[in-house]
Amino acid sequence: MHAKPFTQEMNLDSTPQLRVTSCPSLVRITPLPFIPLLNDDVVLLVRANAATSPSQALTRPEMLSQISTFIAAGHETTASALTWTLYALARAPAAQSRLRAAIRACDTEDFQAVLDLPLLEHTVREALRLHAPVGSTMRIYAGAAPECFVPLQHPVRVRVSTWRRLSRWFRHRGRPSIGGEEDSRWDLQSSIHLRHGDIITIPIQSVNRAPDIWGPDARAFRPERWAALPPAVRTVPGLYAHTLTFLNGNGGGAGGNRSCIGYRFAIAEIKVFLVCLLRDLEFSIDDDVVIQKRAKCVSSPFLLSSLAR
Repeated sequence: MHAKPFTQEMNLDSTPQLRVTSCPSLVRITPLPFIPLLNDDVVLLVRANAATSPSQALTRPEMLSQISTFIAAGHETTASALTWTLYALARAPAAQSRLRAAIRACDTEDFQAVLDLPLLEHTVREALRLHAPVGSTMRIYAGAAPECFVPLQHPVRVRVSTWRRLSRWFRHRGRPSIGGEEDSRWDLQSSIHLRHGDIITIPIQSVNRAPDIWGPDARAFRPERWAALPPAVRTVPGLYAHTLTFLNGNGGGAGGNRSCIGYRFAIAEIKVFLVCLLRDLEFSIDDDVVIQKRAKCVSSPFLLSSLAR
């Protein structure tokens, strides 16, 4: 399979235009004839970088990486969230009807009124909780201490390494342990040992759907749950609505510096699309259609089967 570099034409000023090729190994800028100015995010990024002093400007690979962030993090995630929200509403026609009635009763010309619409807020929160566009992510431990122990709320069973089992066997002179051979294979661990460079997986979707936090119906789409949340939900230090969908960062609070910097814009964008679509359109799906969630960078719906063929 061969990949061709993607070329985007961008007008940086009112005179010559530049062609920027976004393949890092083939970065080149060539002048093009003038065409009308395009005021999109990528153009603004390049123009702002060109107006910055050379010592503070982004390098070409850095700028191309930011462009990839705009496309992947700023487009695919919001599109995935909107898709799953419409899917959830199609599976819950009563919730969709209530939301449509609330939208039609709202002054949609008032942008702030749309953002503050309670039922719309609850619907978006529930969809982002149940269908987080990114189901998990990773972090690397780089704390001040070369190693640390992270305590666990509930101890977990971990398999005992072979050398420790042999050590126990010799210590007990070959006698079986009190719990038997099966118990000798496992240990209860109440903390996690981290060293510099260890990779930590953050299970966003698992926390968002945990029954011990959200209740026995954690996997159900119920926007009305946000009117009276279980007390355990408030213990989740999420950036948005006590969920880990937008993470929470490592700044000691709910606004850490590793959280999503564009979450407010993404939420506003999803709400505006929902208002425009649901006000005049009804979304439905056949009961025999099976949709499976598949994740690459973001989760996407996949038609698994349909019995109505």
